[in-house]
Amino acid sequence: MMKKLLNTLSGYVFPFVVSISLLTVIGLFFLLHENQKLSHNMKKLRSSVSKLEEDQQTLVEGLPGELARDHWRAIENIGLRSALQEVEEEIEILRASNGNEVNAEAEEIYTLYESYKQRLIRNSNLELDSEGSV
Repeated sequence: MMKKLLNTLSGYVFPFVVSISLLTVIGLFFLLHENQKLSHNMKKLRSSVSKLEEDQQTLVEGLPGELARDHWRAIENIGLRSALQEVEEEIEILRASNGNEVNAEAEEIYTLYESYKQRLIRNSNLELDSEGSV
């Protein structure tokens, strides 16, 4: 009687455990894949920020006064909007997933977003046009 009960249970429990294990592996693979995409996007964002800073310096050195500032504002505004959109997309992805590594990425994105807000405040204090950046 006991062997029959054990055989019956193992017939139900083993497939259940295998299914749960398979789902866990698939979930982990998905999280790792998303984390890799986030890391790649963060590297692109950092590269874009560096490029913008270099372009800004070149423009300031090469164009006369107000023209350089106007051009810099336009480029920074476009860059900030693009960065904001990417950060918002990253935040939504992070909200949908769990994991310590992903949370660390979320903190980094939040830091970038705070930097964006500080630049926006700085632009407002310098009386630069930043209406469409919010």
